[in-house]
Order: sequence, then structure tokens, then C-alpha cells
Amino acid sequence: MNGNPFASDIYPDGLPAQTGGVHPLHSGAISELKEIVSRAGGRSQEESATEGGGTVVLLSAPRAGFGKSHLLARLAEEMGDRAFVVAVPFDREREALWSALLWRLLETFHATKVGSLSLLDLVARRLFALVNQQMIRDRQVPCANPAEALAALEDRWAELFDFTSATQPVARWFAEHFERLLPFASTTTGNMAGLPAEAAAHWLRVLIAYAQGRNDGEAVRWESLRWSVLQPSGPALSQKGMSIVSAGLQGEAGARQRVVEFCRLSAGVRPLVLVFDDLDLFHHETASVARIAGFITEMRRLLSRAVQVLSVNEDLWTQTFQRAIPSAIEDRLTGNQITLGGIGRDEAVDLIRTRLTQCGHSPLEVSQFLHRLNLPAWFSHEAGRKISPRAVLRYACGIWEAAQRRPVSSLTAAELSRSAITAIPSVTVTAEDAGLYWARPDSFLQIPDDAIEEEAEGLNQPRPAVGPAFQSLRKALSLMLPPLEEESALTSGAVIPAPREHEPAVLRPAPPEPVESVESQLNRRFHQLRIHFLNAPWLAIDQERIFHLLQSAGRRLAIVRWLDHPLQGSPGQSAGSWIGPDAEVLFGSEPYSDRVYWSSLIDFARERSGHGFCVGRPHTAQCRLMVFSSVKSPVNLSAWMPPDEIINVRTHFLEIQSVDQPTLATLYAADEMMRESERAEAAATPAQTFTFLIPHIEFLWKQVTRSAAKAA
Repeated sequence: MNGNPFASDIYPDGLPAQTGGVHPLHSGAISELKEIVSRAGGRSQEESATEGGGTVVLLSAPRAGFGKSHLLARLAEEMGDRAFVVAVPFDREREALWSALLWRLLETFHATKVGSLSLLDLVARRLFALVNQQMIRDRQVPCANPAEALAALEDRWAELFDFTSATQPVARWFAEHFERLLPFASTTTGNMAGLPAEAAAHWLRVLIAYAQGRNDGEAVRWESLRWSVLQPSGPALSQKGMSIVSAGLQGEAGARQRVVEFCRLSAGVRPLVLVFDDLDLFHHETASVARIAGFITEMRRLLSRAVQVLSVNEDLWTQTFQRAIPSAIEDRLTGNQITLGGIGRDEAVDLIRTRLTQCGHSPLEVSQFLHRLNLPAWFSHEAGRKISPRAVLRYACGIWEAAQRRPVSSLTAAELSRSAITAIPSVTVTAEDAGLYWARPDSFLQIPDDAIEEEAEGLNQPRPAVGPAFQSLRKALSLMLPPLEEESALTSGAVIPAPREHEPAVLRPAPPEPVESVESQLNRRFHQLRIHFLNAPWLAIDQERIFHLLQSAGRRLAIVRWLDHPLQGSPGQSAGSWIGPDAEVLFGSEPYSDRVYWSSLIDFARERSGHGFCVGRPHTAQCRLMVFSSVKSPVNLSAWMPPDEIINVRTHFLEIQSVDQPTLATLYAADEMMRESERAEAAATPAQTFTFLIPHIEFLWKQVTRSAAKAA
């Protein structure tokens, strides 16, 4: 495949999601989202919804490029036919109103295709199938074989209700008897979606008209849909059989009612996921943001089977949303938070490998490019900073383009020595070209004098032309040969110059280069890394780094023993601990944004410390959980447990250890040195590196053992 494999970001703007085969980023976040949607699908939709009926998820990232849009595209693909995942776009140039929300929502359902059908087609056909199933169960219609009919309506509903096909008797029968069936159908639909019978009847008329107009063309079909949605659904005031006024809400109140009705109807068919993404243009637009937050809050109250995902970057949230909305609205928007973190080296390697493989590159080419990228060195340079998938792809994009632009002559001698062999092209040597470099061995035994003279005369004659493939081969071979010294003028008539006498060279041993000791190298590297981290204004708690350093120490210190604890409440994840003679100290390994993990770890520590809610479980009375908290950004304990439990937890088993910028810089520098030694990228072994680091990070052992002493 031609072109740069990294020319596009992980989810390019304006392009559809192509998630098949892409490296699964943020697997924990996608699992949590799918679980939230599944729970929403298990709820019933009541006509009189109570406060907090639906769910709002605040999906955030430190900045752009961490894969929020990619994650939502994967959610839509993986949920498949189990949920409607639709984006609700907002136009910054238009006022944020309920009427605008209504048309954007309906337009998304109309324009989004699944095969040849729109999402609105799927809503209509599935709804008609559910209504017919209920009529068969309640024996409202005659049916010779109910079991067979119910199975067909369950498995082949999209095919049976194709109103544009003359070969579908079920669709034709339903359309012909629609008005007679409408009273029962509207009651069934209202019970399922939590709607009044009048509103359900209105939407059934809208949907059957939309389903029957599939051959009218997209433009006509859309305008017919807009007209039919606006028609009043309330009963008409009449006098002597003449309709005078049609009841029903108009304006923004009517649009709000239609939005809620349609969302309830769709969610009655499948769980509904409304995605509010691409809101960056509303930065500092507090009035519009307040309106959007109001929409989300109101629909959260009224839609039990709907999940709304508000996708924002941290700057938009802190600088616009938090300034535009009151605390009561903020509480409703932050009930479920998912914050995307950076990716590690292994994930970056998998991302690069997947992208190259998708573009048709061989495993050898993939390995060569990964070697050229030198991701360990790049991650070391970016140490302490959250690395986004987009940053990795853009770094790879630059290296790829540089490799394509850089001419061979600009390569250094060291690079030539490594790549000269692979630079030789695969060529086909013609017989004419080969004749210039090949001769029979016996032809050199006797060279006639006239042949030598002819050869000498022929030095000034033009050489015969060679093929372009052979010229490419000659050029590649010349790169492998050292340049020849300038020859003096020929002193004989032979092609080979006469031998010259040279004075014997006197070989003098070169002075030995000073060898830097291992300890000096470690000391220089430690201070280099510490200064790098110390000057990073974005330095924050990186739990994965701290956990790795504690794990390395726990496996080497003689006074403690390291132990891994699987967490039942967070499958596939674990915690670590230092076990001493008198006490145990627990450490978490996941980012603080992983609420499920840390809630499970809090429960685990509560039980091991003897302060759990379950009686009879084994526990370790001398057990504490240590959590590191940045001075600039303290850890938010209320995200892991109810606020009324925090004091009790901190009193009995939770230890908060505050760390400032210099302390973090020291810890991260030590961790990076241990990683380099484990990857064999340093001059010292892991044991030598740890021995060197002990005086620099001795304060950490004292803090941990002080926590253990409190537990004892």
C-alpha cells in the first residue's frame, strides 16, 4: 500500500469509523460504557418518570487526541443491534433550542444507515413487529399457528415489514388494517414506551408513513417526516361534528414534548445512547453550553432507558461548563465519570504494528520501522507526561516522512554500515551488463602486447551503456566500498599502476580513552532525568510509575515481601502489597480515574483490615491502604466511596501520602532508571541500579514503613 500509514489520526475528523482490526484502545472504558448501556436496557420506561431515571456519562480526556471519538465509534460498532448509538450534533451558528435538538435527532436517525435501511426504518419495523407479537399473544387477531408467527416476527421483522415490497403479505395486511388496529397498537406502544395513547398513536402514524415512503427519495421522505411530526396529536375540540381547534403544544414546549416522546419510543425498541461530542467550538460560549447542559439534565430525568454521553476535553469542561452551570446541574452531569488516560509503550507498539499491518506491510518491514522509531527512547523523553494515541501516530508520521525524504548521501557512515546490505536493490543483470565484469579465468593467463596497447588506447573511449537496473546495483555497491586514495600518474603502459615503495609505518598505540564508571553513569542519568521531571509543569500522579517502583523495591528489600492480590470486584486487575513482620501495606496499580478499580480496592482493604461489612471473612488486622496524592491536585476520594464513609475509612485503614513536585521528580527518575535497566538499555543491571537508587529514595521506604507502624 502506498502513502504514509500514519497520515491520519486514530479517528480522522469527518470520516466514518473504521474500527475493524484497530488496536483496542481503552478496553476498560469501553467495557464500563457497555455495562452502563446494558443496565439501562434492563429498566422499564414509566410515563411519569422520577428524578434520576436515566444515566449521564461524562467522558473526558486531558486534551484532544486521547481517542474519545474513536471510543464512541467502537461502542456503536460493538453494541451492534443491541442499542441505538447516535450522535447529536450542535451548530454553533444557531441557537441551542429544543426545536433544533428535535430536528438534529430525527435527521441523525434518518441519515444514519445500517445496510440499506436507516435507523428510523429499524425503529419503525421493530416497533410494528412488537405490536403484532402482542396482538397475537392477546388473541386480538386470528392466527392459525401462533408459535410459528411469533418466531418469524422475532427473527425476520426487518424483512416482514418492508412496505415497498409486493411480496410481503404481513406488511401489506398491517397497512390495509392500520386504522382498525390503531387503538390496540397505540395502547401497546404506550405501555412499552411510557407514553400516553394519543402520543403513541401519533408516532405510529408518523412511522408507517415514513416506512411506506421509502421509494419517494431521500429529500421528499425527509420533508414528509418533518411535516407529519409537527401535526398535533391531542384530541380536537368539535361542535356539531365539526373540528374547530386541534389541541397540542406548539413552539419550544411542543418540540420538547416531541423530543421526549421520540426518545422514549426508540428506547422502547432498544436502549438509546445519545452522544454529545464535538462541542469544542462552544468554548467560552456559556449561554449555549448552559442550554445544552439543561437539555441533558431534563432528558436524564425523563428517559429511564437512555444513556447520554457528554464527551469533552478537560479545558472545555473546566473553563466553560463549570462556569456556565450551577452545582446542582454539575452533580447530575458527573454522576458517572470516565476519564481516558495515556497509553504505555506496549500499547503504542501494538498501535504502530496494527496500522502498518493494515496497510499491507510485511512483519520484517514492521520490525524495521519499530526499530527506527525507538519508542523506548521517545517515551523516556516524554516521561511523566500522559501520551495520547494521536501523539504516537503523529510521531510515527514524522519519522516515516523523514525516512522517505532523506537522501542516501545524507546518511552517516554508521547508518551506511548498518543499512548498506538492505539498500542493495533486487535487480536483473542482463548478459550485456554481466560481460563487463566477467571473463573466463584462462583469458588472464596470457595477455598479448597488442591487446595491452589496445586497452591503453581504449581508456579514453566512451564505455558501453549499461541497463538502469545495473546502474542502481553499481550505486548501491559503491556505498559499501571505502573511497579510493588519489592515484599518481601512470608510469607504465599497463592498466595497473607500477608498484611504489613506501617507508615502513611506525605504529604507535593510541592513548586509552577514559572509561566512565558504572556509578558515574548512573549518577549522571539520575540527575538528568530528575531535572527533566522537575521542569515539567504538567507533572501529576502517575500511579503506574509509582506502583512499578514499589513493586521493584518490594521484590528486592529484605525487610518486606511483595504479594499480588487479585480483586474480585474488578476482574483482571490486581493490587500489590508489602508484607512485613507485623503489618501489610496495600498499593493500587491503576489510574485514579478508574472508579470501579479503586472502589473494589477500598472494599478489599476494608475487609483485610477487619473493618468490612461482611462478618466471618478472613482478614489481616494490621493492614493499611496507601494512596499518593499530589499537592497541586489532591485525590478525589468521593469518586470512590460515598462522602459519609471517607472519615471512617481514613481513620481505620486509608493513608493519604501527599507528594510535591520535587518528590515526584525523584520517584519518576528512579522508576525510569529501573525500567531502562530491566530493558537492558543501561550500563548497569537492575540489581546495581537499585543499589545505587537506595540512598536517593530511602524516604519512600520510611513513609511506607511509617504507615505499616500505624497499622500495627
